[in-house]
Amino acid sequence: MAGGQGLPGSQFPGEDDLPRRVKDLERQLRELAAANQLGTAGIRAVDGGIVVEGSMQVDGSETVNGPLLINGPATITGTLSLPAGIIGNDALAAPLEPQVLNSDADGFTLTPAEQDFCVTTFTVPAGYKKAVIIATGTVNGYNTNAAADYLWARAYINTTYGRRMFALMNATSGPASLTVNKQTLLTDLVDGQIITCKLRLSSQVADVTSASNGASMNAYALFTR
Repeated sequence: MAGGQGLPGSQFPGEDDLPRRVKDLERQLRELAAANQLGTAGIRAVDGGIVVEGSMQVDGSETVNGPLLINGPATITGTLSLPAGIIGNDALAAPLEPQVLNSDADGFTLTPAEQDFCVTTFTVPAGYKKAVIIATGTVNGYNTNAAADYLWARAYINTTYGRRMFALMNATSGPASLTVNKQTLLTDLVDGQIITCKLRLSSQVADVTSASNGASMNAYALFTR
């Protein structure tokens, strides 16, 4: 047959064909090993894990056996079930911190110049930024002077105060009583900050001294995060 066509030996590759194919396979393997096959999905490998730089959708179940850190907003559209006692975050374990205080004063002298009585202080607990404060004061004055006078009183929370109230104290044996209050919302609090509640009392005309003079301050604070 002319040209050797049809000879069995013409169907076999040359002697260098097999080594060339092996080298091609080795090169392809090296390229695959070096390439990031998931790069287009925003996934890259790091030492001991992977980083997802894009979005990830899990259509099946997922189990996390180690710590989970979320640095951005999280939205849960289904039911969230947690075992009892598993939440250690203070904001969930103790979202509110109530405190109450009171102070009394007895047998004092009222003067025409206002004076502080029944001073009480709250200390902002750690981690709380807001507080609702209610301060209520009561006072009894007993006038033993020969002339009538007035009892004046108002309640303070820090430097803010409620309405100043007054009551007539008759001459020689004139008692008078008042109840005053102040409430406020404080924000931007810092740990350890002091909040002061007190009464400021005075007479109008003269000093009024009596063992029966008495006052009380009752204050309530509800701290929130």
